[in-house]
Amino acid sequence: MNKRILLSIILLVSLATMSGCTVPLVNFELAGAKDPVIVPQGTHTTLILDFKMGVGTITLSVNSTADYLAYIENEVSIREGSGGTLEAAEEVSYTAQNAETIKVEFDSQDEEIVTNYQYVIKIKVKNNITLEINFLDSTGEISTSISDTTINIASLDIETSTGPIGLTLENVHFSDSSPIIASSTGSHDITLLNLNYSTSTSWTISTSTGNIDLDLADTLTPGSISRNHLFDISGSTGNIMINADLHQDFGLKIDTSISIGEATIPGGGDSFTSTNFATANQKYDFDLSVSTGDITFSEG
Repeated sequence: MNKRILLSIILLVSLATMSGCTVPLVNFELAGAKDPVIVPQGTHTTLILDFKMGVGTITLSVNSTADYLAYIENEVSIREGSGGTLEAAEEVSYTAQNAETIKVEFDSQDEEIVTNYQYVIKIKVKNNITLEINFLDSTGEISTSISDTTINIASLDIETSTGPIGLTLENVHFSDSSPIIASSTGSHDITLLNLNYSTSTSWTISTSTGNIDLDLADTLTPGSISRNHLFDISGSTGNIMINADLHQDFGLKIDTSISIGEATIPGGGDSFTSTNFATANQKYDFDLSVSTGDITFSEG
């Protein structure tokens, strides 16, 4: 996580704790919106989304009828008394990396203890493209929803310091071998439905304080190529809840670790291995751990 953003939010939280604050340290007033940024389609087929934010929200969705590569709205609120202006607020920009790839960037440039701007960024992208997603948010919500068979997710890294993460991926192609979904304080609501994997994956899904809710379905007939999907899911305080609907030919393994709480998984106990796990050419392997909370794994 970007050190300057993380330091800012740690100091803000520390000041609030020491002063006994139960309300936000600052109030923001809506100033307006920047001009929308429209990335023309051209010949580009890969879109890199690199967004770093101190305070605000990021949402990503697909417009299958778009005549653009990406359309980005940026609504700005300003901290009362800061002297900030809409004109001085940070802009979204984009640059062509080569004939196939365009990079869209945003950096809120928050380096001080008190953040002067709050952003609400809404991103819409066309279909039939490859996406590399790198979202970092210190205080706020990240919401990503993609349901399109023509989209390929080549990279997925979504992180917040304080705030929830919502992620829905359905029927997309997926080629990132090591996706990350992480927060310090915030719950995760994740839905992964029938992803078309081109590689084995090792998922890292974590939070310090908050629940992790994963709805997973892979009912596609396993192919002949070996695919192993490891889900390393961990929390400090909060519950882990997984509902998995898997094709019967997939191997399934579950290991749980809890300091204070209970595990409810197939077969009871704290671990489970399906009878076909060793021989299945495609496997799901869950490593689930929480310090204080319950772990629930249900099937179907």
